[in-house]
Amino acid sequence: MDAFAARLRADRENAGLTVRQLASRSEISFSYITKIETGRSGKGISPEVVSALAKAVRCDELEYLYLAGVVPSPLKELLANPRSRSFLRALLRLSPKPVEWDRLEATLAESSADYTVPGKKSRQVSVA
Repeated sequence: MDAFAARLRADRENAGLTVRQLASRSEISFSYITKIETGRSGKGISPEVVSALAKAVRCDELEYLYLAGVVPSPLKELLANPRSRSFLRALLRLSPKPVEWDRLEATLAESSADYTVPGKKSRQVSVA
């Protein structure tokens, strides 16, 4: 059983939900949830299904997306880190306006630093 399947089952059981109750809450079919939990769902669980299941068991949607492997490559490392997920959740809650994004990008650019690699010239690392 893969990490996502095991986590979903454990979280469902910890929430005191049966598969049928989870199906009702998530609007995902009972049989599909059973296939997911037993590792027989095949490849390609959609991000929408993963998100619906996370919300239904009141768990970290970003972590579920990461565990299910439905995160694009550039974001995998970011979502693997709990602090990064916390930061992203805060951003999602704030839903920044364009001027707020500009301020955030400026703050991140100001915090970038020179890093020295032994035997090489230092270089500026951009976070934007």
